[in-house]
Amino acid sequence: MFATRSVDTGITARAVRYNGRAVLLSSAALGIAAFLSDLVPGTLGAILLTLTSSGFAWGMTALFLGFRQNNWRAAALAGTATLIIATVVYYAMILGISQRWRGGSLQDGSSADYIGLLSVGRAAALWTMASLCAGPVLGVIGWKIKVGSERQSSILVAASFGLFSADGFDAMIFRTSLREHLHNFGVQFVQPGFLTIVFSALAAFYLLRQRGIRSTTVTFITSAILSVTLGILLWRFASLVRVLVSV
Repeated sequence: MFATRSVDTGITARAVRYNGRAVLLSSAALGIAAFLSDLVPGTLGAILLTLTSSGFAWGMTALFLGFRQNNWRAAALAGTATLIIATVVYYAMILGISQRWRGGSLQDGSSADYIGLLSVGRAAALWTMASLCAGPVLGVIGWKIKVGSERQSSILVAASFGLFSADGFDAMIFRTSLREHLHNFGVQFVQPGFLTIVFSALAAFYLLRQRGIRSTTVTFITSAILSVTLGILLWRFASLVRVLVSV
């Protein structure tokens, strides 16, 4: 009895350490990649930003690391730690390496560095708070996809697809005119909106495959359509709020 318990504890301890290292390395790499992507101009920069410095990239990373965990508490912690560590690394590199908050000047010619520094501080605080709110939810969703029933997992994967792809659908449908679509046909396939949809779909198919669920199930397809529709409506509402606030 005692020997078996010792072995199980050892396995659990190793799993915890392994998952902890995975969270630390993944989140640090995400923060570094997001910082470096900011420095790349043009179409390539837009592609890299979609992959490393977008709601899709950060949210899906938290969800995947939650998927790796063995219980909901570990998943919530992993999701939260992922986003917070990535945020800290990203803004630390802005403060210490690029220092893009420096160099500005006020109308009287004095330095505006303190204003830039405050701006970076506010952004870091905002995204840290967002990480504290979104991280546990995304981590637990990832874990539930892993341990839930086929129906539950299908619905959650579809909901995740809708959450992360809605911005891309909104951009392609409402923020790009038909003339732009026709003029940029071919080029638009490397635009952030389109790439967000594609990568969200690939992530969803990967999760379904990991669970052994077919992507053609009625539950998944129906849930995905409803999730995308709801996501687009939320983006439209957010756009309306921004317009009203600006007025």
